[in-house]
Amino acid sequence: CRKPFEGNSIAALMHSITKNPIPNIKDIDPKVPTCIANIISKMLAKDANNRYQSG
Repeated sequence: CRKPFEGNSIAALMHSITKNPIPNIKDIDPKVPTCIANIISKMLAKDANNRYQSG
């Protein structure tokens, strides 16, 4: 199972998470249904305004 972000240290991993785009889950696992991949992408959006609203 491939992880969406990688780094050889905690600092490198944090840098990868903050600076690199979120990979499409379908690129990681093509068997994931498109509707689920879209939900995951929205939930993981870096900009909070692009995520589902809470509260």
